[in-house]
Order: sequence, then C-alpha cells, then structure tokens
Amino acid sequence: SSLDDYLALAKKGVEKWKSEGAVGLKMSTRQSTPPDRKAAEENFKKLISGEKADMGALRNFLMHQMLDICAELDMVVAVHTGMWGDFRKLNPMYIIPLLVKHPDTKFDIYHMGMPWVRETGIIGKNFPNAWLNLCWSHVISPRMAISALDEWIDLVPVNKIIAFGGDYGSQSAECIYGHLHMAKENIARVLGGRIKDGLMTVKDALSLAKEWFFNVPRDLYNLRL
Repeated sequence: SSLDDYLALAKKGVEKWKSEGAVGLKMSTRQSTPPDRKAAEENFKKLISGEKADMGALRNFLMHQMLDICAELDMVVAVHTGMWGDFRKLNPMYIIPLLVKHPDTKFDIYHMGMPWVRETGIIGKNFPNAWLNLCWSHVISPRMAISALDEWIDLVPVNKIIAFGGDYGSQSAECIYGHLHMAKENIARVLGGRIKDGLMTVKDALSLAKEWFFNVPRDLYNLRL
C-alpha cells in the first residue's frame, strides 16, 4: 500500500535469491539522476491507484534503493556496458555518479566497456568499488582485448580485473569452452609480451594469470571454491 511496503518486499525478494545461491544482480549502465523520494512516492501512489505515473522517476529511485540493498547484503552489481545496439546509451562513464553515490556497493563492469576501454581502465583505477570484467570481450575483438589489457597492467590494480566470463549462459558448452580458449590465448599473448620485454618473469606472469582467472572473481563474488 506504500512505497516503503514495496521496498521491504523487494529486499525480502533479494534476500530469498541470495539464500538460493545468487551472488549478485545485473543492470545496464544508463544516464541517471539523483533519487527523488518525494517524486517516487507521488508516482507510486498514482500507479497503484490506476493513474498515469512518471515511471522514469519511480524506476530511478528504485534503482538507487536496489544498489543500497546489494551493499547491505554484500552482493555484487554486474553492469552491462558498451557493445549492444545503440551503444551510445551504454557508455561506461554513465556509471561514475553511481560509483560515487554508492561507495559501499561493489560494481562489476562488463565487456571492458568496449569501445571505451581506456576510459573504463581509468574507472577501475580511480574507484575502489569498481571491478573490470573481460566477459564477452575476447569474442568481440581479440586484438582490442589484448591491447587494452596490456595498458591496464600498468594502470589498474591487478586485483580489480577478471580475465574471463563466458557470457554464453544460454548457449552451448562448446561456445563457453571456445571463448575460454580464446581468453587464455589473449592473456598469454599479453603476458608473453611482458616477459619478452623483460618486464616480468614467468613466475610473475603465472601468478597474475591465476589472479585474473580465479582469485579475483572468487573473492569479489565470495565464492566457496
């Protein structure tokens, strides 16, 4: 009967998902405005009374509330950025105001922010609550993934990068395996180049690969492996 009732129900829903094994929620980056509770309450009342409501104001407020719920329940917010349709609307830099407003929420920024890979790298460097995920990137453009990651080694803390996510949840196991093979090859090219240039040892490279493929995603998502 009220916005607070709805928020309490939403939190119970997320708590249920977590109890069933969910480790995070997913959203897409988009331009947003600061939450306006008064406008949200007014439009919620209109909605339940059957009047025409400003759903944009209500959705924006609820998004901010969900981000706080994720922080409270220690769940990650995965963020689709970059590639897809009119990718101008998915600029990873749109996430910056949310990173600032929700410092206790952990954001996993997907797809390297392609094509804004350098801007995404700066986001990973500047904001302690932002992680950078290469899911789908190895398939979109192996060369872009290689060149961007080579720059990220010098730019982004190594414990902020996830090297692989199949992003083939609805596809075959063969697609996931093939993408993993591409990811390993791309990472090997980056680290092999560093070894060749005398910038790291083989031992360092293997340690870094383990961080990116295993330790970082395990720790970020609190996985019991």
